[in-house]
Amino acid sequence: MQFRIFHFVFLSFLYSPSLTLRILNPLHGPKPDCPCSNKDHCKPVTDWNDGLKEIMVITNRSSDYQLWMWNSLTTVLEWNDDINSTLTDELMCYAHSQGKKYGFYIKDFPKPSEATKVAAEISFKRADVVAINIVDYLGNCSHAAQHVDQIINYTVSSLSVIKKNIEAKLLCVMPWQPPCYQMNCDVSAALAKQCDAVIFSPESYNTYCEETCTAKPTVSFSKITIGITEYISAGFSPSQLLLGIPWHGYNYTCQPGDHIDDWTGHFVCNLNKVKDNVTGVETCDLKGSRLKMSIGTVVGKVPEMGLLDSTFSKTDQSPFRVDQSGSGNQIQQYMTWFEDIGSLLVKYQAVNKFNIKGTVIFSGDDLTYDHVKTSDEFDNHMWSWMLHTILSTGDAKKEERTSNIAGTVAGVGVGMFLLGCLLGTLISCIIFRRNRKLHAPFKHDQMTEEYTDDDHNQL
Repeated sequence: MQFRIFHFVFLSFLYSPSLTLRILNPLHGPKPDCPCSNKDHCKPVTDWNDGLKEIMVITNRSSDYQLWMWNSLTTVLEWNDDINSTLTDELMCYAHSQGKKYGFYIKDFPKPSEATKVAAEISFKRADVVAINIVDYLGNCSHAAQHVDQIINYTVSSLSVIKKNIEAKLLCVMPWQPPCYQMNCDVSAALAKQCDAVIFSPESYNTYCEETCTAKPTVSFSKITIGITEYISAGFSPSQLLLGIPWHGYNYTCQPGDHIDDWTGHFVCNLNKVKDNVTGVETCDLKGSRLKMSIGTVVGKVPEMGLLDSTFSKTDQSPFRVDQSGSGNQIQQYMTWFEDIGSLLVKYQAVNKFNIKGTVIFSGDDLTYDHVKTSDEFDNHMWSWMLHTILSTGDAKKEERTSNIAGTVAGVGVGMFLLGCLLGTLISCIIFRRNRKLHAPFKHDQMTEEYTDDDHNQL
């Protein structure tokens, strides 16, 4: 019996060479054979420091990534709920075949004891970048200042081990504001040294700490401005910051009696509250009060990407709409905050205004449009509006040169047109004056017997 068990284990190692290598030598063992049909596609893409904007897209593989406009992005991050899962290499091979970076998104922040194993997985999966979520550990709300040292030790212990043993760029997914606890921002300074870049989590903008339980935009523009400014003040450079942009919104179920506020002039949708069975504290019932909706589902019309019956909040730079169902005393009101051309353009402009590293789209799969019948319409409308092509040419000098050439060509065209009009006018005048008889001034005002029909015909 023992021989059979040993034989089975031996065969398992024999047919799982990559697993064996990771167990025996998790960090420094050789990588398995390249899974791509073209072996060159296993080579890393190292264009992080080329000075151009990073345009990243997160995917959970729920849409056909081959329909994406790959020329408009730089990196694809595969959502990975379980770092120990066996991911297919298909996306990595395809991304590298397009000359784009591949990486994955680790949802749960690894413990220091797991850091070595995580580093091995990153290397074995040939990731060019890896995004590690720290939001849940850091928290969106305030912590007591006495926990700062503990937070620093925990995060730095894990990140330093991972960073030391990988060649990939380490991206930290963090709240929209730098983690500061009762004016102590030592955590931010420590993470600025460990993280190659920071991704602002879109979900962190939409949390409820001490705020009222009301429907609100997924990302408020005022928070974008405040967050970027505070991260720079906390020791991060603009080249380390990546703005997370949601291509989704939320439909909120409002409470009876909700109405337009006289002060703001906007409809206020109050959410239901639930009481915690253990602490007895009331919190906003987000799970029961809101429904996540992709932009394609909400907008409902391509390429306008906007609703005619929506209202645009100038303060938040986001559109919203209010709907209702039922009649009489059974009316139920709903409020939907979403993204459209105006709100997305403002966010893209912020990337260039603050000269930060780039953007991360949450997510590429949210671009799926329910009513699109053909891949051409999907490609040309939903993806082309992402403006990635513009952002990916983030070299200001290159854009300036391109615009100057365009302006020169336009100027030459206008000049030739005006010159043609002028020459045409001059030639016409010359021809006209040659064929016409000249008369003395006021000749026809002299009403004499010499006035004839021939003279009238010359008028």
